[in-house]
Amino acid sequence: MAITDFVSKRMTYTLFLNTCFLLVIFSFMIVHFHTPEVVVVTKISAFDNIKEQECESLDSLGDYKAKCLYLKSNDPCASQGYIDYLYLFYCKFGKFPSLGYTLLFLWLLVLFYLLANTTSEYFCPSLESLSKLLRLSPTIAGVTLLSLGNGAPDVFSSLVSFQETGTRDIGFNTVLGGVSFVSCVVVGSVSIAIRQSGVQVAKSAFMRDAYFLLFVLLALFGILIYGKINFLGAIGGFVMSVTWSYIIAQELVGLLVSIGYICGISPSMLGLTVLAWGNSIGDLMTNLTMALNGGQDGAQVAMSGCYAGPIFNTLIGLGLSLVTCTWSEYPQAVVIPRDPYLWETMVFLVAGLVWALVVLIKRDMKLDGLLGGGLLSVYFLSLFIRLIQTKGSLQ
Repeated sequence: MAITDFVSKRMTYTLFLNTCFLLVIFSFMIVHFHTPEVVVVTKISAFDNIKEQECESLDSLGDYKAKCLYLKSNDPCASQGYIDYLYLFYCKFGKFPSLGYTLLFLWLLVLFYLLANTTSEYFCPSLESLSKLLRLSPTIAGVTLLSLGNGAPDVFSSLVSFQETGTRDIGFNTVLGGVSFVSCVVVGSVSIAIRQSGVQVAKSAFMRDAYFLLFVLLALFGILIYGKINFLGAIGGFVMSVTWSYIIAQELVGLLVSIGYICGISPSMLGLTVLAWGNSIGDLMTNLTMALNGGQDGAQVAMSGCYAGPIFNTLIGLGLSLVTCTWSEYPQAVVIPRDPYLWETMVFLVAGLVWALVVLIKRDMKLDGLLGGGLLSVYFLSLFIRLIQTKGSLQ
């Protein structure tokens, strides 16, 4: 009965997303979507005080007609993906903004689904079979294959974010936001879910993963302090990528950047929240399911994956992104965006790791409500502070 209900819900969810996809495509066809033509604006008073080639200036314009004309005359505002969402929103749906918001939101759901489904349906089954074939222990399986499968969407999103100078802050915030979500929310949820079972995790494995993640964050601290990185400094994070996931991630980042400009929200904030949540929700469901249904071994795999996944995302996701970015600008160094919010995210990340280390060691490595509640509090406190700062900057 449970299996039937699961299959029914899955079919309903898939049908909903397919309907969203068809609705978006149909709407694109209705408005005869095409690449905007280049229009040279010579003397328009509304644009006199706007710095050319700064897409942030779009928000200072009045109605949608002025914004549409500005988009036609400024190539830097073109979307990073295959669809120019800003042009579509202001020039095609300018009279009907509610319809534009709805279609962008539905398309965002479709892209998240495609990115996650590509990994889960084709990548993760292969990793599971490989784990059985290699007879990996629960700890090793969580550190390697589970983190690789769960971290794939983050890697591709980060890779795409670093292809353009203006979206590099999204790449950093997405990776750090995902690390924060997994190490606080996922670990906290797993701990609360199995608090009654008294499950213990291997102390040596947990200490290794937590300390190594701290070491990775310290290395990232060094990069942010130095402020730039060259090709030789980034080559250590190189890894192969999958073309289809890259294409979907490229469209996803392009859509998020456009939504940020439309709603007046910082792209880095979107990377820290929406993109990080979308990429990490698979970690939450996978690790929580394994911890609830897998017993002692399942909890060990889940905990190992919770820390190995962020390590993978930081080293491989940021490493690969920096390699491709620095390679394209070699021999010049790439300037790291000076986002003050990155430091706050890093501080809360370290606070969550220290809390987990102290509580688990004091409570004999048992996963309980104190550990989970503390980690969730750290995450939501950091998110609350960031939202207040964003609201203040908008005002």
